[in-house]
Amino acid sequence: MKKADDGIPQTVAPIEEIQLYVRDASGNRTFVTLRELIEAKNGANSTRADLHISRSRDGELFITSRQDGTIRMLVPDSGGSAPSSSR
Repeated sequence: MKKADDGIPQTVAPIEEIQLYVRDASGNRTFVTLRELIEAKNGANSTRADLHISRSRDGELFITSRQDGTIRMLVPDSGGSAPSSSR
């Protein structure tokens, strides 16, 4: 993805990594892939995981997938141990 279509390599947009995890009742993290989340939601294996990224008016980021119809909000890692849903 480019910031501008000017043919200059320095204008290529930076790539950011998204790490997803779920927490158990004790607050322990288990890192997962989007495909694993989709499979858990659907209760069946999936051969693909279509990822769409959206932004709210407030700047919050969301990922959606057509395979399970779920909208997931991305939140920064708080570093805490409070139980939470997928991040």
